[in-house]
Amino acid sequence: MIPTFIRIIKKKILHQLVRYIVWDFDGTLYQCRNLELALEAKYFHYYRERCETISLPAFKKLSDYHGSWSTVIARHLKTSEYKIINAVERKFNKAQYVVRNDSIVQLVNSLSDYQHIIFSNSSKRQIIQGLKNIGFSKATRDNPKPFLLIIDRHAMMSIKPHPHSFQFLLKQTKAKPYQHLIIGDSWHHDIIPAKKYGFQAIHISELETFFHL
Repeated sequence: MIPTFIRIIKKKILHQLVRYIVWDFDGTLYQCRNLELALEAKYFHYYRERCETISLPAFKKLSDYHGSWSTVIARHLKTSEYKIINAVERKFNKAQYVVRNDSIVQLVNSLSDYQHIIFSNSSKRQIIQGLKNIGFSKATRDNPKPFLLIIDRHAMMSIKPHPHSFQFLLKQTKAKPYQHLIIGDSWHHDIIPAKKYGFQAIHISELETFFHL
């Protein structure tokens, strides 16, 4: 009885408050271990060229501690993560690792009471290619259906978790932070900063429980 009551209340609160479901892309709308390993190698190689003494295990340890590969490199080189990600991922084709996933397509389409937004540190070009591979065949650069818009690092001129990126999101929706539900796979880039700035947020691993799908 009590769990059912809680589900009803949670669903009602969501319906009243949340207007936008804001999705991260990499690791959230799709997950791929091979891509993760390939990107880690790219970031490590970039760092190794500028810090010859570091080993891969040491790099992994620093990344675990700081939350991401780009954070480690940016701290060491005293530059922005935005510049690091641009440098490493500019010519890296993530879409080749993204495969069809009818379940995620059905999930997004089933949540039709909300407007959907992609909010990612990836590039719009890579995101559109990835969406088509997943099965969002109607998504184009100018009309990314079923998503209302795509906010990438180039649009933000910044990356999550920087506060400017979340401010940019609010400027696009003209809504209050609590009217957004941010879904992501990174505690460092998505969940912790979103909650810090007043957004609702859940980790992708909690999605099924949250919506009782």
